[in-house]
Amino acid sequence: LARLALLRARRNPMLITRIDRMKHSFNNRFSEWILGAIMLGLGLMFGLPSESMGHAALMQMTHTLTEETWAVVCALLGASRLAVLILNGAWKKQSHGRAALAFISLAVWTQISIVFFNFGPPTPGDVIFPVFMIAEMFLVFRASVEAGTVDASLKHGTN
Repeated sequence: LARLALLRARRNPMLITRIDRMKHSFNNRFSEWILGAIMLGLGLMFGLPSESMGHAALMQMTHTLTEETWAVVCALLGASRLAVLILNGAWKKQSHGRAALAFISLAVWTQISIVFFNFGPPTPGDVIFPVFMIAEMFLVFRASVEAGTVDASLKHGTN
């Protein structure tokens, strides 16, 4: 099956170009792919019928939004981020979308970090979620700079 797909791809140079661009983009955006996948996974986990927010710190998050709402927000955010990364890699730059989704993800990681930091004894979440938060700060900055560069090139017709 993979060999058949490769044979078809050889007959379609545009497909090969898209795949090559995706590989290059994936390497450059690896941290965004990982954080998007984690956010999607978190949303799917929160959506499980069991008490997925049974940890005392996570239960505190249900004071702001219901468990179902957290599930939908995280799953949609993660899926949207992965979709924008696919578009960014295969077709055209999506720097504005990447910056916006990283900013929203930053808000989610910040909320989770605050909950873990303020509640109960230390857990791995006290370390993991702030690291995600710091990574998102960097990604918001990087995508915003790229968006500015894209806007400037479009304005001056150099794209």
